Amino acid sequence: MGLLIKNKSLFINARMLYSFLMILLLPFKLLCQTNEIKPSVKVMARSFGDSIVLRWGVNTPLGWKLSNKDGFIIERYTLLKEDKLDKKNAPEKIILTAQPIKPWPLEKWESIAKQNKYGAISIILP
Repeated sequence: MGLLIKNKSLFINARMLYSFLMILLLPFKLLCQTNEIKPSVKVMARSFGDSIVLRWGVNTPLGWKLSNKDGFIIERYTLLKEDKLDKKNAPEKIILTAQPIKPWPLEKWESIAKQNKYGAISIILP
């Protein structure tokens, strides 16, 4: 402690007060660090009549690494049949991708960047 205290009992009381405050405030410090963002996938969809276009991305660096390694599987669930919601049966699930969709290798992006002036914007380096 930076204070010069002549009375020994006052020094002990100050030390006890400091220890008490640290014990009291430590849980608040620990609680502040628990609001980490969990990796998740954010999806946007647009319908064009005969097709649906999906755009997706992850929200954390860890999610980015995992998605580059494992890829994405796209599934479709049919909720409405003949414009009616079927509450009795579970939604029909159809897997649309035979294999996980993964990012293209850098070599493929380089060839696209040479052909298209906006292709270079799409390249994301690790």
